[in-house]
Amino acid sequence: MNKEEFEEEAPTIYAFYSNAIKNNRFPHAVLIYGDNGANVEDVAKYIAKSLLCDTGNFACEKCDNCKGFEKKQLLNFLVVDGRTGNKSNSSSVLAIFK
Repeated sequence: MNKEEFEEEAPTIYAFYSNAIKNNRFPHAVLIYGDNGANVEDVAKYIAKSLLCDTGNFACEKCDNCKGFEKKQLLNFLVVDGRTGNKSNSSSVLAIFK
């Protein structure tokens, strides 16, 4: 997912994220949910990658953190399955430790 896909697929979440970054007031936690078939996990992962990005407010796909995120090499990133509480790589709940 990139910035344009994020804006197109999840306009409400995109507006929330953009305003939070612009006002430097991102909450401690965000619950993202959607209907079956919604790209909830992709949106959540894109936000996580954007928050960890070294170069700006949205994931640049070029910095070490963005590349490490895609390779699942970041130690300060954890995925938790909100339905079972299990840690996994396929879930709709993400935790980021900065």
